Amino acid sequence: MKQLLNGRFLSPDYKQILNNQFEQYKQGTRTVIAYMEEFYHLALQCDLSLTEEQQTIKYIHGLKYPIQERVALQDLYPIDEAQNKAMRMRGYRTRPTLQARSRKDIR
Repeated sequence: MKQLLNGRFLSPDYKQILNNQFEQYKQGTRTVIAYMEEFYHLALQCDLSLTEEQQTIKYIHGLKYPIQERVALQDLYPIDEAQNKAMRMRGYRTRPTLQARSRKDIR
């Protein structure tokens, strides 16, 4: 049923458009939290099978350059730590990541 609906209402290149959006996604003028939320939203829609390391690299490369530079100086670590580090640099209190919350929502 889902395939029928997707085939009928979504353009044939919908997945490709989403993947391109995810590949080119950058923080830009967004806050770290807004960037993080949209990052996970796009990642879930694209349904990509990225390793933790690939996800962390993609996340860091999308951050604003000053934040990216400081976060990237550290060794690679799980994306949760990269997000917490980026939020601390911008003065946010750290909180549970969206990934952890998303996993609960999926179950």
